[in-house]
Amino acid sequence: MAVEAAMYIIKNKEKTKVKTRNVKLPPSIEQVITVLEKEGPLSSSEIIKKVNYSTRTVRYALKHLLDYEIVEKQPNLLDMRRTYYKLSKKVEEVKAQLLSSPLKLK
Repeated sequence: MAVEAAMYIIKNKEKTKVKTRNVKLPPSIEQVITVLEKEGPLSSSEIIKKVNYSTRTVRYALKHLLDYEIVEKQPNLLDMRRTYYKLSKKVEEVKAQLLSSPLKLK
C-alpha cells in the first residue's frame, strides 16, 4: 500500500512538469518502500541487508525518496553518526485516503 501511495505522491508532484507521465517505480525503490513499511525506521546499512541490493543502489533509492518527501530522516539519539530512514507522514496520509476511498493512479 505504501508503494501505491508513493506513486500517487510522485505523480501529483510531476503534474506541474509533465502533463501525461506514467509513474513506474524501479524495483529497488519499491523494495526500499516495502521494507520501511514492514520494518519501520532503519539505517541505510540495515536497509541494504534487507533488500539485498548494492550500497549505491540503496543510496540512490533513498536520495530520490527523500527528494519526493516519501521518506524522511530520523536522527538516532543513541548514536548521532547514524541516521534512520522512515516513511513520511505524507505517505501515511495518502495510504489512509487510498484505504477509505480509492484514488485513481492514471
